[in-house]
Amino acid sequence: MNIPGVAAAGDTITWTDDAVFDSQGNFYEPGSVTLGYSLRGPGALDVTAEAAGGQWSTTITAAQSSVLGAGRYYWTAYVKDADENRYTVGSGQITIQVDLVAQAAGYDGRSRAKQIIDAIEAEILSRTTNGATLEYTIAGRSLRKETLQSLQALRAEWVAIYAREVRAQRIAQGLGDPTARFVQFRPSGNFSGGKW
Repeated sequence: MNIPGVAAAGDTITWTDDAVFDSQGNFYEPGSVTLGYSLRGPGALDVTAEAAGGQWSTTITAAQSSVLGAGRYYWTAYVKDADENRYTVGSGQITIQVDLVAQAAGYDGRSRAKQIIDAIEAEILSRTTNGATLEYTIAGRSLRKETLQSLQALRAEWVAIYAREVRAQRIAQGLGDPTARFVQFRPSGNFSGGKW
C-alpha cells in the first residue's frame, strides 16, 4: 500500500495502489472490488479509492485532512466485493503534522520531550550561572530543588526519548534509520585466479 508515512493537516493527500493480495493470498485488482482506507487516531476518517487505468487512486481532500488532529494515525486498507464482503489488504501508520498555515504567531512545534529537555537545560544553566539555592524555608514553608546530578540524569532519560522520536520521524519521512549500521563481510584468505 502506498499511503504516505507523513502528511500535513490541510494538505490534499493522494496516492495510487496497484492490485493487492489479502492475508490468505487472494488477488484483487481495480475494477473487480472497491478499495477503502480507514484512519483512526486523534480523529477518524474513511476514504474510498477510485479505480482508474489499472490502479486505484485515493485522495484525502484538503477539507478532510484539515479536520484531522495532528498525531499518529493507524490505518487499515480493505477491499469489498459486490456482496459487501470485506477483506483486509494492508495496515500501517501515518503521522499527520500540524497545519502550520492555520497556526497563530507564538506556535511552539516542539514535542513534549523536547520541551522537557529545554526546561531542564534552562534550569541547569540558571543554577550554574546564578548560583541558585537548592533549599530554603520561608514562613515555615520549605522548598527543595533537585540536585544538578539528578537533573543531568533526568535530562539523559529525556534525550533518549527524544532521540527515539526523531528516529521514528525520519523513518516515517522515508529518510532512513539514522542509527542503522551497515557491515560488509569479505572472505578471508588469498584470492588468485578467480578462485578461493
